[in-house]
Amino acid sequence: MGFWIFDFPMNGSYLLAVLMMFLQGICGMCYGLMLSAICTHEIIALLLGAGSQLMFCFITGIFWPVDTMIPLLRYFSYLMPQTIPMEAYRHILIRGFDLTKQSVVNGFLITGVWIAFFLIAAIVIFKLK
Repeated sequence: MGFWIFDFPMNGSYLLAVLMMFLQGICGMCYGLMLSAICTHEIIALLLGAGSQLMFCFITGIFWPVDTMIPLLRYFSYLMPQTIPMEAYRHILIRGFDLTKQSVVNGFLITGVWIAFFLIAAIVIFKLK
């Protein structure tokens, strides 16, 4: 909606941008499923989800640019599931990159890997319980 109402710049493909956001949403749901597998009580899962989401927003460059972080925090940031996909999302929006650019492909691949990791971890934890 921001593109049509507020005239945010959009130089790339709407389809790629929506697909990236959709996959990030799936990744977040798989993370929540894994948290529900780990936690024994609902409130603990809610607190872990809310607390980790706030940390993810600051560490992954959504609220604070990764380039301005100290090197140790920057390294930790690139281990998070949203850093590289959000950079790919920005490349799609602002630079107009498509799937021929490696940074965009990396964003989709890393999102897929994190989805698989969270799903496999949740399945294993549920089976062990």
